[in-house]
Amino acid sequence: MDTYEFTLVIKNVSDRTIVFTRMDRTVYQAGGGDPGRGSREGPWALRPGVERRFPLYTYTRCTSPRGCEDRGGAQPLWQIVFTGVDDQDRPLESRFEVRLPPRSAPIYVQVSPATRRAPSPDLPAEGSVIPAPTPDQPATQVIARATSSSLTVEAPTWRRGDEWEFRTDSSTGKGAYVWTVDREETIDGVPTYVIRTGTREIFYRKADIATLRETVEGRTVLTHSPARLRYVWPLGVGKTWEQPIHEERPTEPRTTERVDVVTVEAEETVTVPAGTFRTLKIVYRNKGTQAIRYEEWYAPELKQPVLLRERLGSGLRVRELTGFRLEDAR
Repeated sequence: MDTYEFTLVIKNVSDRTIVFTRMDRTVYQAGGGDPGRGSREGPWALRPGVERRFPLYTYTRCTSPRGCEDRGGAQPLWQIVFTGVDDQDRPLESRFEVRLPPRSAPIYVQVSPATRRAPSPDLPAEGSVIPAPTPDQPATQVIARATSSSLTVEAPTWRRGDEWEFRTDSSTGKGAYVWTVDREETIDGVPTYVIRTGTREIFYRKADIATLRETVEGRTVLTHSPARLRYVWPLGVGKTWEQPIHEERPTEPRTTERVDVVTVEAEETVTVPAGTFRTLKIVYRNKGTQAIRYEEWYAPELKQPVLLRERLGSGLRVRELTGFRLEDAR
């Protein structure tokens, strides 16, 4: 038996009292297999500024005679959903995704049949396991959610020197990069912003932040024809549009065509490493299959998504904002 214990800490950073009435959780183990699922009923009331702790654990049965020695680096992935209401009886939903850090292989103590005790109601008594230390509070949290909102967002104005720092995490590895508004440039008569990250430059149409093309060391590696409309302004909860996409990658060469259906689903207050922000959650689905391609949480205050979850062929990739600098805020 291999166990991994941690404590989920949630804090109400809004100015409203929240009452969660149910917690649903799904746990994915490293190496695949069917996920584990469970639920707990509340209520759990959180006044503004109040924290609440939820001790949680996961365990895996190991059939090898040597036990679970090969699972020391496993990283269980938890998806946790709290549902409830606020102090105006409006429905709320808060979602957490927690990927636990790897740990050293657990230390097992063999228990002889003569000294075995009856199993506890929580864990079978197959031996004593030294649990991993409780990790810090997860960096990404959805604090509050509203499926109706008066928030309306117009197209942003970027300024030279605006900067956003991101980190990524996926099945293929982790990464980090910085986006900087390098300059403004006119392309075929169209005014654009140019964002630079390393040797890559991305050209956005100033009027609506539609993507035109990308270059690496001055060489075009991706074009959108027509321009890719990531957003249709103004943004607001309930807004839906279709997004035809035609991408050409001349260096491969490869062409991609599809139509996405985009919906602004909710207003959510989200905590990422860079801070806590009021956002609009936007979901992009393949029109043909209705499969979710990616979800993003756009923060008007920062003029960028602070959280992005992409479903790729290799699995889930998560991008989080870790820092920023806005010239008009200096």
